Amino acid sequence: MLPFFSKVYKSFHWNLKSIVTLGFALVLVLMILLALTGLSQMFQNNARMEHVLNEQNTKTALISSMRNIARDRIVLLFTVITLSDPFKRDDAISRLRQLANDFISLRMQFAATGLNTGELNQFSRILDATRVAAASQAQVIDLINNNKLPDAQQQLVKIAVPEQNHVIDAYDQFLKVQTNKSKDSIDEAKRANHDTYFTMIMLVAAALALSTMVAMFVIRRISRIEDALFEEKELAEITLHSVAEGIITTDKSGNVTYLNPVAEQLTGWQADKVKDKNLDEIYNIINETTKLPFSNILLLSRLDGPTVPLGNRALIRQDGHQFAIQDSIAPIRNQEGNIVGAVVVFNDVSEARNLTQTLTWQACHDALTGLSNRREFEGKLSYLLDSAQNQDKEHFLLFMDLDKFKLINDTCGHIAGDELLRQLSRTLETTIRGNDTLARLGGDEFGILLECCPLKHALEIAENIRKLIASLKFTWDGKSFQIGVSIGLIPINSQSGKEIEIMRMADVACYKAKNDSRNHIQLFEV
Repeated sequence: MLPFFSKVYKSFHWNLKSIVTLGFALVLVLMILLALTGLSQMFQNNARMEHVLNEQNTKTALISSMRNIARDRIVLLFTVITLSDPFKRDDAISRLRQLANDFISLRMQFAATGLNTGELNQFSRILDATRVAAASQAQVIDLINNNKLPDAQQQLVKIAVPEQNHVIDAYDQFLKVQTNKSKDSIDEAKRANHDTYFTMIMLVAAALALSTMVAMFVIRRISRIEDALFEEKELAEITLHSVAEGIITTDKSGNVTYLNPVAEQLTGWQADKVKDKNLDEIYNIINETTKLPFSNILLLSRLDGPTVPLGNRALIRQDGHQFAIQDSIAPIRNQEGNIVGAVVVFNDVSEARNLTQTLTWQACHDALTGLSNRREFEGKLSYLLDSAQNQDKEHFLLFMDLDKFKLINDTCGHIAGDELLRQLSRTLETTIRGNDTLARLGGDEFGILLECCPLKHALEIAENIRKLIASLKFTWDGKSFQIGVSIGLIPINSQSGKEIEIMRMADVACYKAKNDSRNHIQLFEV
């Protein structure tokens, strides 16, 4: 009997050992398969995210370069218009052509990066806008080459600049889309790694009772996952560091949690010194027009929708320097959709704002004298005519033509004539009232709009101007000249016709004054 039981025992022991061994082997195989599957998914996620981010960074860099070329071309066109030296002008135009060649090279590189349908459509719209802007710029260059600088400047201000701004706005939109794609890729990789992490933990919990070794193996895998997630976080921060705009993030209370390098430069604060500081303290914003402070915290308390673009704002840096910005703010939500913070994106647009202000001033002022030009003068005339016809007010227009100006030009040259016009403009500015409008209408012709002025007072002002100009002596290269002025005076009242008729009648009155005896005032009579 003993041999029989011994045989049964040995058989049973062997079977139990086999079952345990098989079970352990199965658990070990399961854990190995789990580890390999999880690591493979993580490597695939990381590789996919790295590929997407590298691709987006390449596209962002190329788009940023093309955007900078678009901006540099329009700035260079303004430079070309102001250059009087033809050689310098040709050199500047050559640089324009070089920028065009650089753009073509960047465009070819960008097209070779592999664009999806949405990017192709968006880039096609950018290229269409670029062609339109390039055509307008080519017209400006043709006008410059034909020495039609006023026409070139008008073409540049009215057509080329708005079209180029449209191109730059399209590039900015494309950059914003690329940034969002990078963020989406990071979020997608985080979600994928999170799913992998959850699956591994569940399987480890089921197998933990059978094998401590398997559990330790899983713990090591978890550590590697955490390292991978940390690397992804670092990669996300590198991406945010590479964008051209300043980025500030806050918690839901408005305390700053992050600044990228551009935000550090624009605000003057270091990222390691702003932790938990209030957003209003770091991001000191005022209304650019009223100079009143703006509460970002109040805006955050009302923020519940998508990105909110803001405008007409200026940032005061930590050292007190102030400059115009373009910014937007958007909420940060958790997986449940609750707002847990906000992100502020902003950039310095002071150069563009200053350029716009300069162009606006140039569009309505005479370049030689600094007075209002004919366009601005006619606009004010239209306003006064409207008030005369609808509010029964009376105004007067003085149309002035200098006497003997051609003699000075012929004798001393146009430089002397220009200096005379500048001196005379400064003199005339002292004779008008605060609400009157003085303008150079062209050549040696000037105009004054006397707002809310009776006839008697208008005649007195005209006579004072006539005497003042007659008393002036202009000296150039030892030669002295005495000039005069012929003045046409016309009322602006409820019986007046259109602007063009008023200007024509004023010109007729001035011509009559000049034709009769010069240095004379002629009141227009119907």
